[in-house]
Amino acid sequence: MVYILQALNDREELVLLDGKKSRECLRSENVSTKFYCPQCHGEVRMKVGFVKIPHFSHISRSTCESFSEPESAIHLQAKQQLYEWLKGSHMVVEIEKTYCNLSQRADVSVVHEDHEYAIEFQRSQLAQEHWNHRTNGYKTHNIIPFWLLSTDCISPTLNQITLSAFHQLFIRYSEALHQFFLLTYDVQSHSFVILEHLLPLTKNKFFYTKSTYEISSLEFPQFPLTSPKLTASTLYTFRSYCARWCGDRVRYGKGQRDPLLCDFYKEKQSIQLIPPWVGLPLRQGMYLKTSPVEWQSYVFLLLRKALKRERSIHLLEAVDTITQCLNQKKLELRVMQTPAYKDKIRLVISEYFDLLGKLHIVMKENDRYMLTKNQQYTCIDHIAHKKEVYSQFWKNAAPVVIEHFNSVSEKSCKNS
Repeated sequence: MVYILQALNDREELVLLDGKKSRECLRSENVSTKFYCPQCHGEVRMKVGFVKIPHFSHISRSTCESFSEPESAIHLQAKQQLYEWLKGSHMVVEIEKTYCNLSQRADVSVVHEDHEYAIEFQRSQLAQEHWNHRTNGYKTHNIIPFWLLSTDCISPTLNQITLSAFHQLFIRYSEALHQFFLLTYDVQSHSFVILEHLLPLTKNKFFYTKSTYEISSLEFPQFPLTSPKLTASTLYTFRSYCARWCGDRVRYGKGQRDPLLCDFYKEKQSIQLIPPWVGLPLRQGMYLKTSPVEWQSYVFLLLRKALKRERSIHLLEAVDTITQCLNQKKLELRVMQTPAYKDKIRLVISEYFDLLGKLHIVMKENDRYMLTKNQQYTCIDHIAHKKEVYSQFWKNAAPVVIEHFNSVSEKSCKNS
């Protein structure tokens, strides 16, 4: 940690607690020297105990924005470990760098190939507004914010994990592999823990696979990822969640105050008779926080309405429909560390239509789409026939859905 050292001869210099000095030496300096915060210039004291690593603390309750967040022992250890790791790679590294023009302080600053990164290790809850403020502050000064979540904040089960809205702020996107992942750091094992192949089941529940790498085996800012693979087992579980969604929506919905149920009612359509191709897993589907069954239902209603008029719809009509639903709060976007995520809606719809084309649900001409007439998987005439229709659909569709998910790329979506 860096603070101004005020010596007896009024000479100022910066002090770095980098673990090189013994606790005895630090205690000796603490008695004979005064220390001041470089941000607010308030007096601070050096705390050198037997449990936590040595650190500084403001003497009086401070309103210093850059130093206002209390730090746990895990936070202090993480900064020290990250600093030592990056310094060992012969990069320009600074621990607790203060950006006075931003009134912000990065846990660790590092320069790599002429790009400066501000590493922010986060363990405590942080409001989205504060996260956005700090992120945008760095970006406006050409500094790359690198948010890193503490591994002990999450509790994954075998292959599913629940991530709060706060946790989801840390989700990243790999342009190379077209997949979403969550990067965390574990202080106890000195390891990066990566939750890969994130596939949303609900607003907060995800499928995932986990990879662990010792910090000494990696070089910043490269983190190894593997290509996403949708398995038959994962698809089956995903389908089960979607199947329960319809019944739960009717059972626990808001009735006449439920916008989706009202839209189905206006179209004289029962939500319990939606076709089996509403609620398909998509690689780009992460951008929409609402259940895939829900947002794909709005696309289904749009296609069905067009079929009644014997017309096709343009890709942008579907994009506009989802955008309107977002503006009307019928649907939600997932907030992530991805640039211009709202612009990704077109990619989501493109991928969905591409898959529906492979399943022969829609016919495509240029950028226009139309439901295939007399499609047995689109019109279910009675609830008694639903199970049979769904069973037959997935018997034929499962291999296609799995192949599509595992091979789809952002480039193919753009060209569709």
